[in-house]
Amino acid sequence: MPPGFWGQVGSLLAADLRREWRGRAVVGLMVSFVCVTGLILNFTFNLALESRVATAVGAFWTALLFATILGLGRVFVLDGENGVWEGLTLILLDPGGLFLAKLGSNLLFLTVLDSVAVPVFAALYNLPLLHGAVLLPIALGTLALGAAGTLFVPLAGASTAREILLPVVLLPLLVPVLIGAVQATVAALTPATAGQPPWTGLLAACAALFLGSGYLLYGYLLDD
Repeated sequence: MPPGFWGQVGSLLAADLRREWRGRAVVGLMVSFVCVTGLILNFTFNLALESRVATAVGAFWTALLFATILGLGRVFVLDGENGVWEGLTLILLDPGGLFLAKLGSNLLFLTVLDSVAVPVFAALYNLPLLHGAVLLPIALGTLALGAAGTLFVPLAGASTAREILLPVVLLPLLVPVLIGAVQATVAALTPATAGQPPWTGLLAACAALFLGSGYLLYGYLLDD
């Protein structure tokens, strides 16, 4: 392990990316899930309704949410199978640095997911999701999802029923993120109206909260 805080973070991040590059076990799973979900929901919803934009955006974020939970849960399982967590306990490593390294790799996976999901949903639902104003809430929502998932996946993953416990733990915590992401994306796609709540600010606050909590509390969750 290289000396220094950022050297350790960079080394752990590179190790996660090398494993994913060799196995494609996480990104491929998430991308396949979000594409299939988008296609299914496209045939399920009545997009001729007046609320077409809100319905399509809700489908987009729902698919991203469950793909994120599925993918990050798979990351934790792979770490356990390869003895990563046992090895990390044998070295002197700052828990905050470990959180940043795991967050960095998870965000890169989610960025790849977004790069596929955005054009797919834009084509399926006829939405201008590639517009610059829309990319900001997508980026903030992805950051909040990644930070929350990185923080709480080890807590749920320690249980033998992690496949069930992980959504139970994460979904209530991510309700404000999902509401803010949907509303901020809809607001970016529709004409501005006076008195609209600051949904983008809510997303930024949620991302900051999960980032700060993860950096400070990650070590305690791993101990548990």
